[in-house]
Amino acid sequence: MAVESNIKSDAIQAMEADPGNRLAVTRRGGRVRYAEGIVTTTGTTTTSGSTYRAVRLPSNARVVQGSVQGIGGIDLPNVSAGAAHATDSGISDGDAFATLLDIDDTGDHFFAGHVSESGDRRLWQVAGASANPGGEIDVLLTLAADAVAAGQFMVRVWYVVD
Repeated sequence: MAVESNIKSDAIQAMEADPGNRLAVTRRGGRVRYAEGIVTTTGTTTTSGSTYRAVRLPSNARVVQGSVQGIGGIDLPNVSAGAAHATDSGISDGDAFATLLDIDDTGDHFFAGHVSESGDRRLWQVAGASANPGGEIDVLLTLAADAVAAGQFMVRVWYVVD
């Protein structure tokens, strides 16, 4: 579920604190929105290569920042964060945002969006499409190791849609 956030979160305050920060430039370019989702692993049936769709965003969104946090004692090394089109399986990049995240319940594990010297990239570009397919694109997590116990992840994403 995506909702607009009027709350001054730590992430947004950090973006506004440094006027030279590329994320702050993105913030001024549109309204920052927030989406979150909870992903549940099922333990020993969750194997390396398992993929979980965490949050669904418009394909033209620009991801500013995201975070993943384990809930309730989960500890999984080598988790990747990526993007995939909701209905076209050919548009996907499983580690577009981050690789080798070591997820546990001790705090947020952040990944930056694609705000770079070459300009802002839309989510459809991050997912590997050659043109905007429209619709929605999922931020997803992919495990690079077998899960040894059931657990949950909280995924949070801050994004801009003009």
